Amino acid sequence: MYNPFFGISKADDLSNKDAGLLFVPEASPIWTQVQNPLNQLIVGPRGAGKTMALRQLDHHTQHSSLNPPYIGLYIQISRISTIFQSLFDESIGNEDRRVTRFFQRVFSEYIWLEIVRELSLYLQDQNRPKSTFDSKNIARATGITANDLEELHEKAMDRQNKIDRAIENWTTTNKYQETPAPNLATSLARCVDELRTTIKTLDSQQPCLYLLFDESSPIPLPCQEVINSLLHRGRSYCVKLAVRPYEWDTLSTLTARKIELNTDVWPLYVEYHEERSSQYIYYSNVVLASTPIRPRKSVLRA
Repeated sequence: MYNPFFGISKADDLSNKDAGLLFVPEASPIWTQVQNPLNQLIVGPRGAGKTMALRQLDHHTQHSSLNPPYIGLYIQISRISTIFQSLFDESIGNEDRRVTRFFQRVFSEYIWLEIVRELSLYLQDQNRPKSTFDSKNIARATGITANDLEELHEKAMDRQNKIDRAIENWTTTNKYQETPAPNLATSLARCVDELRTTIKTLDSQQPCLYLLFDESSPIPLPCQEVINSLLHRGRSYCVKLAVRPYEWDTLSTLTARKIELNTDVWPLYVEYHEERSSQYIYYSNVVLASTPIRPRKSVLRA
């Protein structure tokens, strides 16, 4: 019998087509819950199905329906965070906090450019009717001036090249230039307003932009604070962040505000297999406790 999973080391290696074909909703313990329009911290061990569940919400796969009342944007954070790990390692202990703030702004810019590119791909999908007027409005809403979506994509790439050069300049000369970064929450809200105006199938009452952050390796603490700044109840988008136990180190944000569990973000636990499920549930509850109950290292520290 042919095994369709043979040779697949991890779910994010699958093509969009295969991710849709090989997903079995009945076999996913979190499929029903993960579709909820809430900020969710999806905690589970490697291979538990976090990535496969998230990818079904992605606009490339769209497992749930042909016209879901949301747009899902799958962002592979680990691909971005590896760039920053060594940079933040070098800035640890540096009394000049401007270095850390600089790289937080750069990380915010990277995240924003990934979102912009995914949005432009969604809007250029051949299955969607084209509208030059809509394209211009949404391009302007991103804060990257462009006449159409193709130009938006090109300008986003050009901006990333400039950011890469700024990083390279810092690593070779230890000099950096102040670069303004977008306010992610404000920029996202502006884009959602335009999307709701132009795409009638989007939910007008609930969050209709799903940011699906798949983080397969720990990212630096200052980067985690950037992502946490997006986790706030009552916004026009929601964030679903997949992490393994003991990988997310803080609930603090860029403004030092602590996000609240079961208010700003809802923990969602996914088990691996039955004989180890109680162990992972115990670990996850300890990890996500507001006050750690064990003397060992706490993974979520304010």
